[in-house]
Amino acid sequence: MKRYLILSALASLGIFLQAGSANDQYRCDFRYKVGANDWVNESASATTRSLARSSVASIIESKEAKANREGKSFDSANLFCRDVLGD
Repeated sequence: MKRYLILSALASLGIFLQAGSANDQYRCDFRYKVGANDWVNESASATTRSLARSSVASIIESKEAKANREGKSFDSANLFCRDVLGD
């Protein structure tokens, strides 16, 4: 019986932790422009502000590399990061 209670508690904790990590709490908005095209607004979300910012940096770096390969100009702007849950 003791073993069952321990396993049940661990399973419940695992479900709780999994559900908590699936909710992205921070959202960082940014925009970019490739060549003569219009500005494109995008955002990246993550569980922490630093992860969201890292995600934005990675996305911008990827899009800039693609623009450079195509010989196009690239410009970007980080707009803001916010706590989606509103703490």
